[in-house]
Amino acid sequence: MTFYPYFEKTEQILRKIWYVCIGLVAILTYYGVTQSPAAYWPAGFAGFIIPVLLIVLSVFFIRAALFKRWSAIFYLLLLAIGYNHIQSSFAVAGIFNNSKGDFDVLSFNVRVFNTYQYLRNDDLISSKQMIRWTVDHPAAIKCIQEYYNQDDSDIYNVEQKMRKAGFIHHHNRIVFRDKNNGEFGMAIFSKYPFANTGIIISEDKKFQNAMFADVVLPADTIRIYNIHFESMSIDEENIFNTERLKNSYMDTAYKLRKGLSTRAVQVDYLIQHIVESPYPVVLCGDFNEIPYSYVYRRLGQIMNNAFETAGFGFGFSFNGRLFFLRIDNQFFTRNLKAQRFKTRRDMTHSDHFPLEASYSILR
Repeated sequence: MTFYPYFEKTEQILRKIWYVCIGLVAILTYYGVTQSPAAYWPAGFAGFIIPVLLIVLSVFFIRAALFKRWSAIFYLLLLAIGYNHIQSSFAVAGIFNNSKGDFDVLSFNVRVFNTYQYLRNDDLISSKQMIRWTVDHPAAIKCIQEYYNQDDSDIYNVEQKMRKAGFIHHHNRIVFRDKNNGEFGMAIFSKYPFANTGIIISEDKKFQNAMFADVVLPADTIRIYNIHFESMSIDEENIFNTERLKNSYMDTAYKLRKGLSTRAVQVDYLIQHIVESPYPVVLCGDFNEIPYSYVYRRLGQIMNNAFETAGFGFGFSFNGRLFFLRIDNQFFTRNLKAQRFKTRRDMTHSDHFPLEASYSILR
């Protein structure tokens, strides 16, 4: 008597259970990011599972394909269902499309140009170099998050420097002023004139970090949005330091939950404004969301992403220990075309890398 048939039957049952489990996990995770965390907060964490899920599915697909097993089709099907997430992870379009567009846009979270004492060197080299780089960048339209300007400073008089460089059209959103009368907030600079400008504030005043400018180009008018969604407010040390993680994991989880819910409300409110725009739209900013989130999916329903359509590589935009995060973006409406997109990883003075893109107007 042999026990082999029993072992074989048990193995078959376990395999079936595995296929059912991995299939359910994949489908529920894909579905989770389509649901607003504001309505059901656990759905917000689905986005953090997706990159791991894609890696696991890819490994099992390759393994099954090498051994010529039918399960390769099963894993390939699950990957195909999540193809939009793969597309959000790695872009190849930039290899084939590198043309010059009708206008260029720079988006940059400058971390208040390192004006805080703990961010800057004694000689202010990082501040000087970052300001000079931002002013000298050739894009004719610039969206700045965490903007700082101090008119009576020889270093932080950013608005004056921009004007001298030809950016005579300026729209800002000042959140507060420091004791030196320095201005903190957001700004849009342009060499082209503005037909209209505005600041977007929700009725409950919880969403105020959004602004727009209608930029009059030689051949058309476009609307530029500059936004900064709710911050994650997470200290990286609380993740990488084991002792601190033990003491702060509940607080970190709560901040993640609160941020996910808040940004879900913010994006829904912003979309209401965008769909009413009479002009083609470019949306720039620090979204504080990974590409597998509800926020990213919602915007993708009405707009294209410049990284996906004209970028190359992974496009990681966070300059920190969590280097694998892409939380800064440029989206655009489908009456535009992104000709070029690049994450400028050579500018390292901020905790975000700048994004530059070139667009054409489809006529």
